[in-house]
Amino acid sequence: MQDIKTLILKGYQKFEFSLGDESVITKYLKYLETPDLEIRKQVELFHLELLESLISIQEHDIKSSNRYIKNLKSSENLRNFWGEKFEVIIHSKLIKLVDQNAISTVRRGKDGKEPDLLFDFENHQLGIELTTLKFEKSPNKLELASFKKMMDKISEKNNNVYANKNTVLFIDISNIEFLNALMTGNSSVDFLDKYKDQLEALSTKLNFKFILFLESIFYYDSMKNLKRCLNPIAGITDNEKPNSVNRFLNLAFNDFKKGDNKIYRHQNI
Repeated sequence: MQDIKTLILKGYQKFEFSLGDESVITKYLKYLETPDLEIRKQVELFHLELLESLISIQEHDIKSSNRYIKNLKSSENLRNFWGEKFEVIIHSKLIKLVDQNAISTVRRGKDGKEPDLLFDFENHQLGIELTTLKFEKSPNKLELASFKKMMDKISEKNNNVYANKNTVLFIDISNIEFLNALMTGNSSVDFLDKYKDQLEALSTKLNFKFILFLESIFYYDSMKNLKRCLNPIAGITDNEKPNSVNRFLNLAFNDFKKGDNKIYRHQNI
């Protein structure tokens, strides 16, 4: 029986990743050698999830799969890599929902003209625009810098031609939440609550139907198996009545719950 490291290496070789360079993938393969068993298990899960997601997309949409693989290989910095990985994970989740007959017809949108991902739900075409907020280095006045970064990104995305009431904006704030927890000890809810009034004021200006903030967490399930998920921690909606977007979010994200045991935060996983 193959060990997990060998399985992971063969997985990347199947997609023709170069594992001897200074790429982000190679950097995180090195963490498989860490003597810290807990960290090693989390890194194994990180690699396996990425590979399984790429395989899933390849089986359904070879064009999108090739795009993701090309971009992951050419990512020269962590910010680009984690943004691309975020798209891979969400695309894979949508494919699982197709397999469950919950949605249909998933495809990538046209760059600059449509949201990142499009799919059919309740006889409507819905869209998901994806973005990742990340600091290369921890800034001074982290909370203020994080809030400004969030507002700038929301303003940028909200002015796109595809920002409409059939589209939701997903924002991965894992890196910001990690730095915030590391420096202040505050939970994600505490951090976002500090700017609750400013965020709620966006609802009157929102072109998207919904903005969902997510963070990546590790947890143990009831069977003591290590899991990772994108945990939805806060959202902003417009002032209009719920539509198919709201019902899709209830369907797709009601299974993302924090574990009862310790949650492990990591800057880049």
